[in-house]
Amino acid sequence: MTQPSTILSFDTTGSQDSIAVRVNGQIYNKLLPRGGNGLQSAILVPELTRLLLEKDRALADIDVLCVLTGPGSFTGIRLGLATAQGLKLVTHCSIFAPTLLDVLLFRHKESIAVVDSKRGDYVVKKDGSISMMTLQQLQEAAVKRSIVSVDSIPDVEVIVPRQSIAHELIDFYDSCERREKFMRLEPFYTRTPEFAKKKPFIFKSQETA
Repeated sequence: MTQPSTILSFDTTGSQDSIAVRVNGQIYNKLLPRGGNGLQSAILVPELTRLLLEKDRALADIDVLCVLTGPGSFTGIRLGLATAQGLKLVTHCSIFAPTLLDVLLFRHKESIAVVDSKRGDYVVKKDGSISMMTLQQLQEAAVKRSIVSVDSIPDVEVIVPRQSIAHELIDFYDSCERREKFMRLEPFYTRTPEFAKKKPFIFKSQETA
């Protein structure tokens, strides 16, 4: 399979935003400053543009854009998918949009992927199924299966991704054999507010265009 020359990736779903770009096989990544939703929305596109410029690339050069659909911060998910939609429209790049759970599991397929909902329970994915667990249920599950997460979990030993999530997104793209599964810009909210409407956007990949 021919590898695209320029892949741009970003994660705005959690407490630590990150961006990354792969140019001719080399990945460069950056952690963004923490400062709440206002700073997040103000700096994302400028930081993406700056990272590309540092590698002699522009937004128009993007072949593939990788973004997470969730779960995580409601505002962060909306920002990430809206940004991805806008970049897709102006650059005509391919979209790769898995969940954070998928990214956490690609190196640890026999583990349980966990994301803290910040509401007293946890979103988990194991054996292909997604569900919610209480802390006690998760602690009991951790006795039998390893846990991979970006969050710390009380009394649970956690495997932490070795790179930033934006970097891991690109690595997952490279290893994924069914990329067509992840072409929908549809948010994955753990609890969707009644006023939030899911609007999927489906794009053809460059491989099938």
